[in-house]
Formats: sequence, structure tokens, C-alpha cells
Amino acid sequence: MEPELLVTVRTELEPTSETEKEQQQEEEDGGDRDVEEDKEEENDRATAVKIAQYLRVNKYRNAVRLCIRAHTCFPESEMFASLSTLTPETLMYTLALIFKGSDEDTSELSQNLPPTPQKEAEKEGEEGELKKQEMLVQYLRDTETFALQVERAISVINSMLYWKTTSVVQEAVQFCVTVCEFSVANSVSGVRKMLPLVWSTDAAIKDAVVQAYRRLYLNPQGDTVRMKAQTLVDSLSELMVDASLGTIQCLEEIVQEFFGSSSNLQITVVQVLWERFTGKRETSGLHRRAAVLLLGMAAR
Repeated sequence: MEPELLVTVRTELEPTSETEKEQQQEEEDGGDRDVEEDKEEENDRATAVKIAQYLRVNKYRNAVRLCIRAHTCFPESEMFASLSTLTPETLMYTLALIFKGSDEDTSELSQNLPPTPQKEAEKEGEEGELKKQEMLVQYLRDTETFALQVERAISVINSMLYWKTTSVVQEAVQFCVTVCEFSVANSVSGVRKMLPLVWSTDAAIKDAVVQAYRRLYLNPQGDTVRMKAQTLVDSLSELMVDASLGTIQCLEEIVQEFFGSSSNLQITVVQVLWERFTGKRETSGLHRRAAVLLLGMAAR
């Protein structure tokens, strides 16, 4: 503690003359009012916090007086027990103990104080953000569950492609196209499985399959004709990789329909296929094989 505090303690405990007593009495008229107010309706911990606050702002006289009065008000308190013998040493010890332990007391006291509007707003903001995060987590969980259910449904829908009911087959074809557009795992299996339906005697089913392949492979997206042709060739090549002879024969029906009319896109597609076949552009062996097969289909 600073020497000034020790001087204040000694002055409060040992007034040296009648004149000083009168001065002290006059000062107490203002200071003791605060002390009396602090003393009322407070417990020993709250009083200790108030003493620590006085010490922080260098109001040593108020702190000393309140500490002396606290022993009288709270004689059983452990904080002021050493003041049973009132000396400068015991008073300094008590003040030091209160000052060093005031942070913890202030924290405990602040927990019992009513929340301020600012704290309530901060709390509401934190609760709102927590609810948003909980909603986001729940949304992601629901999305994952839905995606897994769709993946499980693919094998079931694939088996419905060859039902005898035309409307059921048409809905199954539409499902296969949709999951393929969203790149769902194993969605290509349904696209390949419905390919033989291009030979169906049911005109509605055949038309549904042709429209499905046209939507998936023959209407590529791109800013230029070259980019569209590249996308179309990539898609058809992926479909033909590891495809059976029967699948290739069915795909030929779709490809021939595409090349049935001449346009800039068809011409560019042939150029891209030729570049792959000749090795002008670096590509894998499987894609070179797919390129030559597609060129053969286009020539027919």
C-alpha cells in the first residue's frame, strides 16, 4: 500500500489535538454520510467491495472509516475479524486483504446485480446467433438425410424402368434424369439402364428416353460452340467408358438422331472427336476409344 494510506490510518486512529478532532468532525459530516449510506442495506462482502472502490480512487479516509465501522456492523465477519484489536497494523492488514480480494468479490456481486439493457441486448444477440447456428446444423442434417434417402431410392427406381405401366416408366425416366443433373452418387447407373428403352415398341416410352438423353447430353451448356462441343463429347465419352456392346448399340440410335441435321455444333463435335482420336489433344486410351466409336456412329 502507499505511504499515504498508512498516514491516513494513523491519523484516523490517533488524532493529536483538539483542533484536529474538530477538523475531523467537520470532514466526517460529509464523508460519514456516504459511509452510513454504504453501511445500510449491505452485507459484509458488499461493504468490502465498497472499501476496495474507495481505495482505487484514492479516497483513503472514506475507506478507513468504512472499514472501522464495518467491524462494528459485522462483528462475526471473517473479513473484519482482525479488527477486534484496532491498531494501524491490523487495519492495514484488513485493507490489504480487502483490496487484493476485491476483484473476486466484485465479480460475485456483479452476478447478483440486475441486468442492464445493454447486457440484455447482448444476451439476446448471443441467443439469436445460437438459434441460427442450431437451425443451420439441423438444416444440414436434414439435407444429408434426404441425400442418403435419394441414393437408396436409385436402385428401387431403376427397377421400375421396365414395369409394364407406361406412366410409371415415364416417371422413373424423369427421376433418373433429375438425379443425374444433380450429380447424385451412382445416378449414371439409371441413365445407362434406361438406354435400351430406345427400342421400346411403346412410342411414349421411347420418346421419353430420347428426350431424356437429349436433355442430358445433346443440349450442352457453354459460352461458345467450342465449349458446348467439348462438354457434349465429355459426357458421351463418360457414358461409353466400360459400356457393354448392347449399351453402345442403343446409344448409337441417340447419336445418329443428333447428327441427323447439320449445324455448327455437330461440325465442331466432329472436330473435337477427331482431335481426341488422333492424339492432337492429350487424352486417355478409353476416351480415344470412345471418340472413334462416336465418329463411326456419326458417319453412319
